[in-house]
Amino acid sequence: MRILIDMTAVFDHLTGVERFAINIAENLIRQHGEHEYTLLFKNEVHPAFRGLLADGRFRCDVLKGTNKLLFNQWVLPRALLRHEADVYFFPAFCAPWLFRSSATVNTIHDMSDFECFEGKAFLKVLYSRLGILHAKRCSKKIVTVSEFSKGRIRDLLGVPEESIHVVYNGVSAAFDAQTADDAPGWRERYGIAGDYLLSVCTIEPRKNLRLLVDTFRRMRPLDGVQLVLCGRMGWNPSASLGR
Repeated sequence: MRILIDMTAVFDHLTGVERFAINIAENLIRQHGEHEYTLLFKNEVHPAFRGLLADGRFRCDVLKGTNKLLFNQWVLPRALLRHEADVYFFPAFCAPWLFRSSATVNTIHDMSDFECFEGKAFLKVLYSRLGILHAKRCSKKIVTVSEFSKGRIRDLLGVPEESIHVVYNGVSAAFDAQTADDAPGWRERYGIAGDYLLSVCTIEPRKNLRLLVDTFRRMRPLDGVQLVLCGRMGWNPSASLGR
């Protein structure tokens, strides 16, 4: 089977969506090497795949571009049309508007831009919605990351449940447990003693961190356990934490 995977999104930045895409593509290639893989990258091959490229696990097509909108909606669809595949898989974001194939598998991580979009730029929300609606029309299958998201995609978009497949978020190797020798003094640096729960996300209202903090306060069996919040500052971080 010839499988094309769009990995162009991992060039622009690296959040949970892009990590999901990297982990899924890596594991597909390593565990199902009987298929032929072509991966599309933007401007350079991502470091996670350079070793796999060296041993011939897949072919790649590196596309050049700087303007994000022009690249996603013009450069990328033109490149997709050059490749014949049995499956076109989009593990980060949905297929571009100008590309349509009955062999498309799109990933919709959640329906937040239809349900809890307050505080986000209008054009970004519109762009996301158009992409999701296009995915509804052109997808052979849809991948999402939780049973909850599967239910929202089914209810809000009217996609048949049998066409939606859940692939849970895994744990990146970047989060492997470290020893004191790997990062000396990190507990003292951040004031962490004993056991802790770690939340990694952008610090902004849509992450609902106030609910997390309030819930943690009520978890009496976890006395002595610290809650650690980390991530880059997004829109209105003070409001995110209720300060």
